[in-house]
This record gives sequence, C-alpha cells and structure tokens, in this order.
Amino acid sequence: SGRIEAEDRGTVELDSSLVANDRHGTIDADGFGATIRLERDIVGNWSTIAATMGGLVVADQSSIINAHGATIEADGRGSEVRFDRDDVDNLGRVAAEDRGTVALDRSDVENHRHGVIEADGHGSVVSFDHDHVDNFGRIEAEQQGEVTFDRSHVDNDGMIGALRGGT
Repeated sequence: SGRIEAEDRGTVELDSSLVANDRHGTIDADGFGATIRLERDIVGNWSTIAATMGGLVVADQSSIINAHGATIEADGRGSEVRFDRDDVDNLGRVAAEDRGTVALDRSDVENHRHGVIEADGHGSVVSFDHDHVDNFGRIEAEQQGEVTFDRSHVDNDGMIGALRGGT
C-alpha cells in the first residue's frame, strides 16, 4: 500500500507490468500536465486511481480490475482518465466529477452488479466510443453530467439513466 504519483507536468510510465494498488494505495496524476501511463499492464485496484486538477491517467491495451469499494476517477476541470483498447472489469466506482472526463475507447467493459460508472456534475463526461459494454450495475449521469455511447455495443441487464438533470 504505497503511492504512485505524477505531479506538475511529471510523467510515470508502467509498461508490461503487474500493478497491485492495495487498500491504502493511491495512483494519482495530480496537476496540469501530470501523466500516468499504463501500457500493456495488468492492474488490480483495491483503492484509488485518480486524475486530479488537470492530470491524465491513460491505460492502453491493459487489463484493469476495479474491485468492490475501489474508485477510478477524473476529478476537476481538465482531468481525464482514458481507457484505450483495454479490458475493464468494474465492481467499484468509475467516475467523472467536477468537469472531469472518463473516456473509454475500443474497450471491453464489464460493469458488475454493484459497479457504478457515472458522470456527476456540470461538465463531467463519461464517453463510450466503439466499446463493448456488459452492464449489470449502474451507468448514470447526474447533476448535469453527461454519459454518451457512440458506435458501442451495449448489453444492459442493469440500469442506464439520467438523474437530477443529467443527460
């Protein structure tokens, strides 16, 4: 349970690695220009992976397991979490908040029964583009947040909705 952090235009790159972010660990790209790249990795998250204050977390061709109680989030204007050609297995929470963006491109996404994927707050966006999504949990836009599906295949046995002004 440690900390992997990129700050103030810094970059951390992990390539072909096994990453276990334990219960009290944090992976954080904090600040404009801060970047964490996960390329061809296997990532188990039991805590927090975050892009904050304009930071960027990019997973490319990786396998991501977001465990029950864990969070992956883009929090704040200009903050982005981007999944590109990944396998994303969500049992926890994946969120765009306070004008953050979560972009899932050409990925296989399984949102389990207790999993939540949400855009919460004005200007917050979760976008699915060319993805295959199996949803058994909740995918939602709240408080003027936005969730979009573009050229994606969605199998929905859960809830996809807009609440309290979301689209």
